[in-house]
Amino acid sequence: MSLPHLELIIAQDAAGATTAALRVELPHRRADPVPPEAISLDTIALRSLIVTPDAYRAALTAMVFTPAMREGWQRAIGFAEATGTLRVRLALSGDDALHAIRWELLRDPLDHAPLAHTERTPFSRFLSSPYLADVQASARPALRAVVAVANPSALATLGMPAVDVVGEVARAQQGLGDIPPTILDGADGRPAASLPAIADALRDGAHILYLVCHGTLVGNHSALYLEQEGGGRYQPTDGAALVRQITNLSHRPLLIILASCRGAGDDYATLAAVGPQLARAGVGAVIAMQGNVPMALVAQLMPRLFTELRRDGQIDRAMAAARAGLPSDSPWWMPTLWMAVNDGALWHTPEVAAVRGAGVFQVPYPPNPLFRGRDAEMTALAAALLGADPGTAAVIPAVSGTGGMGKTQIASEFAHRHRDDFPGGVFWLNMAQPETIAAQVATAGGPEGLDLPGWAGLDFDGKIAVVRRAWNEPVRRLIVFDNLEDPKLLPAWRPTGGGARVLTGSRASATGMQN
Repeated sequence: MSLPHLELIIAQDAAGATTAALRVELPHRRADPVPPEAISLDTIALRSLIVTPDAYRAALTAMVFTPAMREGWQRAIGFAEATGTLRVRLALSGDDALHAIRWELLRDPLDHAPLAHTERTPFSRFLSSPYLADVQASARPALRAVVAVANPSALATLGMPAVDVVGEVARAQQGLGDIPPTILDGADGRPAASLPAIADALRDGAHILYLVCHGTLVGNHSALYLEQEGGGRYQPTDGAALVRQITNLSHRPLLIILASCRGAGDDYATLAAVGPQLARAGVGAVIAMQGNVPMALVAQLMPRLFTELRRDGQIDRAMAAARAGLPSDSPWWMPTLWMAVNDGALWHTPEVAAVRGAGVFQVPYPPNPLFRGRDAEMTALAAALLGADPGTAAVIPAVSGTGGMGKTQIASEFAHRHRDDFPGGVFWLNMAQPETIAAQVATAGGPEGLDLPGWAGLDFDGKIAVVRRAWNEPVRRLIVFDNLEDPKLLPAWRPTGGGARVLTGSRASATGMQN
């Protein structure tokens, strides 16, 4: 299912005036819950709070979420409740100070949960790029990775700690699982992690580059402490040189992960760092680190990131899951994801034809946590409603008995337990008052139900007719006829074919299963 995609747009003009806006990308259209709204974004005040992350995130959230922004966010979250997930992408337009803000610390203004620390709101940044080619694979590929870990001997003289090459390689291999890696670590006859060796390995069409090394960012100059080929005095590698090598590839990696200090910049500069440069060069997904990242944090993050990524290729979801696995008192916000694709995927997923009623659940009762002792009835209902070919005929089991026996409760619990087994939705009609049935059927075609094309322009009888036609489609959906006391109402309203299953409840004696 395509998730709702919300863009948080922060723009700053040359005079320093800042606006915030919310835009929701839906499968077939775009909505703007909040047009550009003036906000007061004080980067100097935020920098004064960098040693107290809780105060920083509270201040940043208060600056961004004005009352209008808060109300628009609440509407977007409410709209996304059906999926439980709202993809959030941050689009920034302004100077380096705007990009250097620790945006990953931004909170949900309603429940105050950090947006980037939960799979409920997969969070990424977006940078525009002049690159025109597709940054996703056309289909799920047989993924291959390059793992490069650099520990040049000059680190000691430069006052930098050694990189745990053996441990980093082992953790990467563990997380990659069945994804075959090309290892560049200089061990056992393998090439060392120099820039030429990395470029050569990537020319074979690897999909993922995982680079572990020290890094720096001074002003507008970024550097990576890679291995150096040949003799002479050690010189770190210009970050722009790596970007050029990636840009010159005929097939760029789908994902690049830079486990190096300041690969995403620091609290004063970001855009000159290697991570943002790679994103602007057209790499579909880039993960880099803000500030001086502790290597212990990288060691915790990467195995879970790779494990989650292998599940479905959804890089923003995998990033959220990996961050959520880090201790809440750690600098979990340092890993930063730039993502060029709207759907978060490293590869295209074949389009599945939309099913009318998908996700609709019109049961008027919540699940009952105290429901017990009706296992036989639930098993019989499951066998009758789920066992037949979903595209041939309507199957009608009856839940019957005297008043107080819980007929409605059984139907409700069955619907809650098996809602995912009915791709065409779950509908509920109260048959107790025959004069209201037609209105209930007509309403089932509206925006909260089947959302049938042209429904709003039809007269009452026309709305009923299109709903009944839809209920005869070869799609498995559940229709509950509750309180069905008049047996003549069943043939009058039941679907006559297709994949719908009709569950009836009445006080009459059990009628068995009917076709």
